[in-house]
Amino acid sequence: MHGDVAAGIELLQQARQLVQEVGDDVTVGTAPGGFSALSLIRGVVDEAERYAEEYVALAQRTGDVMNMANAAWADGRAMTPEQALAGVGGAS
Repeated sequence: MHGDVAAGIELLQQARQLVQEVGDDVTVGTAPGGFSALSLIRGVVDEAERYAEEYVALAQRTGDVMNMANAAWADGRAMTPEQALAGVGGAS
């Protein structure tokens, strides 16, 4: 295991709460990607997949191109910049 995963989860939860309080939907949308990565480190693949799917949904809702591309990567799909701009997922 790498580092203190429990501390990472706690810090990510705190950060997500703070950005929710200020209404920063784009930044809130990045949290599931972090939770997905931490779940993979812990070996909880089903949980990681759920967070990745949440990341994709939030990125699509906000329309943030960088989050859409990162979310697709976290969800195991390739995505070109053109597909991210069009809101289309790549090959699974």
